[in-house]
This record gives sequence, C-alpha cells and structure tokens, in this order.
Amino acid sequence: MSSTSAEPDLTGRILRFFRRNGLSLSARVLVGFSGGPDSRALLELLAGLARVHPLSLQAAYLDHGLRPEAERREDLDLVVRVCASLDVPLHRGSLRPGLLERRARESGRSLEELAREFRHRFLSRTADRQACQLIALGHTADDQAETLIMRFFQGAGAGGLAGIPERRGRLVRPLLDTRRAELLRYLEGRGLEFRLDSSNLDPRYLRNAVRLRLVPVLEQLFPGFRRGLASCAALFSGLAPYLEAEAARLLPWRRAGSGYRIAAESLLAAPAALRLLSLYPLLRELGVRGGRIPARFLAPMLRQEALRERKVVLSGRGVRLRRAAADYILEKDIVGHGKKGYFIVVEPHRRCAVPEAGWSLSVREGTAGEGGLAVDPGASPGPLVVRSGAPADRMLTRGRSMGVAKLCSEWRLPLTERWKVPIVADRDGVLAVLGGVVGGRNRTASPSAAGARWVLAVEPIERGLEGL
Repeated sequence: MSSTSAEPDLTGRILRFFRRNGLSLSARVLVGFSGGPDSRALLELLAGLARVHPLSLQAAYLDHGLRPEAERREDLDLVVRVCASLDVPLHRGSLRPGLLERRARESGRSLEELAREFRHRFLSRTADRQACQLIALGHTADDQAETLIMRFFQGAGAGGLAGIPERRGRLVRPLLDTRRAELLRYLEGRGLEFRLDSSNLDPRYLRNAVRLRLVPVLEQLFPGFRRGLASCAALFSGLAPYLEAEAARLLPWRRAGSGYRIAAESLLAAPAALRLLSLYPLLRELGVRGGRIPARFLAPMLRQEALRERKVVLSGRGVRLRRAAADYILEKDIVGHGKKGYFIVVEPHRRCAVPEAGWSLSVREGTAGEGGLAVDPGASPGPLVVRSGAPADRMLTRGRSMGVAKLCSEWRLPLTERWKVPIVADRDGVLAVLGGVVGGRNRTASPSAAGARWVLAVEPIERGLEGL
C-alpha cells in the first residue's frame, strides 16, 4: 500500500523522540494497544521503523470489562488481526466485568484512576516477563492539553503543571507532540482500521467532559491554546526538578521510627511552596493512596500561622503532621476510607454508639470473654480506633497476612453491608475484625490474650446505649 505525505513527518518525529531521549532503535518495546486510533497509529509507525531498524516490538491489550460484551469482543478481534498482520506478538489480559466499578464504589476513587492503575500494572508485569526495556503509550498533544486543563483547575503545583512527561523511566510517549487529528488523517489516508471507544462520549467522566464541553470553548477563545499549554508544561518540567532539589536541601527530614522528623525552625523558615514539595516523597513512603492529594488537605502547610498555632497540622488520608516540642513529626495515622463509614477514637471506660451499624462499643480493663476481645497486650490501649473497613485492609495473624475483604466473602456478606464490620486498628495496622457484629467470627492479630489488660466489648445497641 502506498504511503502518504503524512507518514514521513510522523516517522521523523518518532526518530527525533528516540534521539532526544537517548533511546536505542534496537530496544525491545512493549506497545500498549487498545485498537483505538492513537495506539493503532503508534503501533503501525513503530512497526514501520522495525522494518529498517532492529527494533523488537510486542503488544499488550487489557480488557477492563467496562463496556458491553459485544463491543469488547469486536475490539479484541481487531487487536488480534492487526497484531497478526504486523507479525507483532500480542499479550492479552482481562478484568472481570464489574470489578472496577465495585472497587470504585468501595474506595471512593474515580473509575478513570482505577482503570489507569490496573492498566499500568498489567503493562509493567508484561514488560517484566518479556524483558522489554520500553513501554510505549499512544498519548497525544490533545491528551496533554486535557491533562493540564484538569490539573490547573484542580490546583496542581509545579510538578502537576509539568504535564505528562514524554518519558518516565521505561514509559515512553513518542506521539506526545502530535495532534490526534494528524493521526486520524494518517490512518484514514492508509485505509487502516481502528476502533472508537463508546465510553469516550460519556460526559460523566471528567476527561470526557473537558474534551467535549470545555475544549470547544477554548478553541473559539484561544485558537492556539494547546501550544500555550505545551509551553507552560515545558517551563514547569524544567522548574519542578530545581524546586524539588531546593526543598530537599532546605528541609532535611530525618527518619524517626516509622515516620519522619524535622526541626520546627527549618520548616517555618522555608518558603511555603518548598514546604509542600518536601512532603510529597514522604507521603508516598508512608503509603498515601488514592491519587493526587487534595489541595485543601495540604493548605495548612502554606500558612505559617497554621503551623505555629496548631498542635496537629495535618490529619487524614492515613497520615498526621504534629508539633512535638522543637520538632514537627510526620507519621502514619488511622483513617476511615470511602463515602460511607465511621471513625471512632476509643477511650478507656467510655462507651460509644454507632446507630447506623446497630452496635455500641467500650474499652475496659479485664480479660477477654463473651462479647469482648483482647486488643492490646500493652499497658494502655491508645491511640486506638474502631472504623469502617477499607478495601486494602489486611491483618497479620499467626504469621500470615489475611485480607479483610476475603473474610467478608467467607461470611457471605453483601457488598452493601461490609462497611458495617468494625475494624479495630492502631497506627501500625489492623488489630482485630469484629465479625460477631454481622454474623462472622471475631478475628484478632493477637491469637493469645495472655498478658492483655484491655478488652474491647461490642454489644447490640439496645443494651449498649444503657448508661451513655
């Protein structure tokens, strides 16, 4: 089939991308291939390069289980045919239909974020198994513009406004400076078949709403807005590493147990933006999950009065920043997850009630017996909370890790009822799962109650409310 005038230009851009990033044209490359126009063009262009260079290509396709079965089947049929015609080995994966929606409901995270997380995990594992040095994705200049628009309105900092990097480790995006319209012309000019994802027209997804509603307005008001956003991203991509290095130099957080400590004088003297930047790598180390951290959560770090006046500066999302004498300490904290749930700090000899779940609880000194569970072998039970469960909750018992979600499945609890199961936890993790409240068997991370002085008692709310 004859080529078009568009092909040499696109091929030249990919060659310049490889040279610019110091990448070898003899590398083993795994291409994320969905059958859509962007990844279809990327695979075709890389396959063309592989005919004249020792580039080794493989493709990976993940069915997220989000769309109707017939549509997904047609996507897979195209992906298989294209890979066979290009003589590119294909690695396939699939998620159970409904899995991502359920995870999104349980965690309160967006479906888009979870789908991206599963996709990247699948690509990474496939690349590991196939010894691929690069994973190529078909992101375009349009994806970059949409990302920058969303991050700007979400209050992103310098790192976020740097946009999608054209290379991060082995993840590469050779078409990031190419418009989607150019790729469509390339495909149509060569008569190359591709699939359109029907969910891309659903404005309930934020990126789709930006593409379908906001971008047309911006094109009318600022016809060159994509170039402007790309220039902005280039500026911040150079600025972000400098600011991160300055934050690390001026704010030398030091490890303290399972958390981090810094002199209050150093934190207060640093510029507000650097205070924020110094936290990001520490938060990742402490396991903060759930996508980008909301600006409102970190806002106290920008205000000196908040740092000076508050004993606890930040609390939530699994971490706490507190003042301790001449230092600030960043440490793990206990939080509830999801849109529906509870979070109760348990104080000795005081009874609390959770009417939504139909039970009450109290902590007392004594030995475990009927209706009670030994939860702390130490001298005091604090800090201790009882909270609703999170999907990732696990408990170490008898030398092995047990998932709380698996326990709920064994107890045959409906998904809509699992949030009621009381999780007893401290900063180090789950201590007990009180299945007796919902018909399962109580489980504890301390099978032997020997030496335990504190017992958590759980009772039906009718009896438990007496004496409140």
